[in-house]
Amino acid sequence: MDLNLYNPKPIDTSKVSLSNHISDIVEQLAQNSHDVWARGRMAEGWHYGPRRDDVRKEHPSLVPYEQLPESEKEYDRNLAMETLKAVTALGYRIRTKEKCVSDGRALDIRGAAISPQSSHRIGDMDDSTECVSSQPLKAALQECRTAILPAFRQADAQALKYQKWYRMLVYAAAVGGTSAVVLATVQLSGLLKSPLVWKAEAVAAFLTLFMVLVGMATKFQHQWLLERYKAERLRMVKFCFLLEPDLWNPGTLGNSRLNEKLSDTVKEITASTFASLEGWVSRSWMPRVHQPPAGLQFKNEGLEDLLHYYHQKRLDVQMEYLAEATKRDFFRDLRLRLAGSTLFFGSVAFVLAHLAVERSGGDLTWSKSLMLVAAVLPAIGAGCRVLRTAHEYARNASRFEATHDVLGALSRKLRDATSVQAIFQELGFCEQVLESDLREWMRLMVEAEWFG
Repeated sequence: MDLNLYNPKPIDTSKVSLSNHISDIVEQLAQNSHDVWARGRMAEGWHYGPRRDDVRKEHPSLVPYEQLPESEKEYDRNLAMETLKAVTALGYRIRTKEKCVSDGRALDIRGAAISPQSSHRIGDMDDSTECVSSQPLKAALQECRTAILPAFRQADAQALKYQKWYRMLVYAAAVGGTSAVVLATVQLSGLLKSPLVWKAEAVAAFLTLFMVLVGMATKFQHQWLLERYKAERLRMVKFCFLLEPDLWNPGTLGNSRLNEKLSDTVKEITASTFASLEGWVSRSWMPRVHQPPAGLQFKNEGLEDLLHYYHQKRLDVQMEYLAEATKRDFFRDLRLRLAGSTLFFGSVAFVLAHLAVERSGGDLTWSKSLMLVAAVLPAIGAGCRVLRTAHEYARNASRFEATHDVLGALSRKLRDATSVQAIFQELGFCEQVLESDLREWMRLMVEAEWFG
């Protein structure tokens, strides 16, 4: 390679401007950069000298930062400044550390990411340990914590409880029904005439019937979906509330009209019925266009706080969840789909084996055994189909992946936005995508093949 052809291409920082609190640390970083360089030189045996001498390992810059010529200081300052700009251009944000008080404890959390233990369910809703300097955002988060979080916690807990019972019913009915059919087939074959077989068949049949009746009476699926609907609607309400233009307009801090509207919306959602859910997923809807606040400047600390918060608590959390859900449902569907296909073709193979034994005049018991297995395998495959259709693994995996990709593209556009209007437009698009995703998931689960 011809080194004369080398063309340096540093990160483009021409459109990056640093806020005052970041610019203040440039001098500290310049001094640190000099100290790091000096320590490395001294570790290699270099020491101070009036002129640079590579043989004697002397260097005139091996002095404290304060004693450097101004030209040398300016070099270190430019290096520090360009490093900070490059970090910002890459989409990261540098924040100061502040003390927050939560439940009587002081927490150093400014600039900290969401704890890995925080889940998709609650991590983006609980702001008890979130510190922001912007007064509009701080007031809005406090209002959300008061008006939305208690209702969300209750709906989320109820949804988890009913989901657990629903899944238990699905698995019990699938296993019980499959077992009953298999045992009935065994009895028809005449290979096993023990009374234990018909007793086991009766137990499996009655267990399946009991699970069906319980599912129809308790409607665990409906209750699970209704409570999950409430929780996810409340989640959307929170983040749409943060995008209200009046919240960011000067002089509207603590806007009582917005707070009353938020409270009424929460009451309406918590009073929802399953009929409300069915109407919500079936009716057409017009996406809301989020208008930018009038008078809000592009380079504004409040807007920076909102963007940082939205990326961290909304986009990052949702995209991580969607990536995990895509992988989870894809492999669950793959296992059940392969099991169904394998069992079907396995049944055909056993039928062919039975014909071969019959044609060759083989043992009758062996022939009946082959036919028994051929009859049993489709029954097991039907059980797998019940599990697959009850959870809609295939369609949900595709939907999760598509939503993840769209949010990723919107996240990149949001980081590249150069105006307040563009920022609120992209934020609005993100909420539209997430609402559309929720509607589609609810529709799929409402229509899933199951009782109750």
